[in-house]
Amino acid sequence: GTYGATVGLVRESDCTVCPGGKYCQLPGWSNVTDDCDSGFWCREGARSARPPDDSLHYGVCPVGYYCPQGSVAPEPCLPGYYQPAPQKSNSSDCVPCESGSYCKQGNQSEPTGKCSAGWYCTEGSSE
Repeated sequence: GTYGATVGLVRESDCTVCPGGKYCQLPGWSNVTDDCDSGFWCREGARSARPPDDSLHYGVCPVGYYCPQGSVAPEPCLPGYYQPAPQKSNSSDCVPCESGSYCKQGNQSEPTGKCSAGWYCTEGSSE
């Protein structure tokens, strides 16, 4: 999860931590390896394009979110949408809330609930 962009480094701590959205796979490199893969997010220090889950620094994109290639953090679906599956990479992967239900926040794995009595909800409703 680090690289050394300058010559004459004397300690491992002199290396630069791989920046968010990127990964640094092999020791001895003078630059980052590449972007993290779509469906994954990398805050900093990632060693793989598809890093294992570490809730603080990197991992598989969680339900309720999507992660394009090079994501620093998961992006929530918009209100009115939900995302029931992990490892999605595009906002088009978010599912509109079904008619008769609403999705208050976009970072959900399922609709918030059914519309209240006296109200109606069209597809994609957020309230």
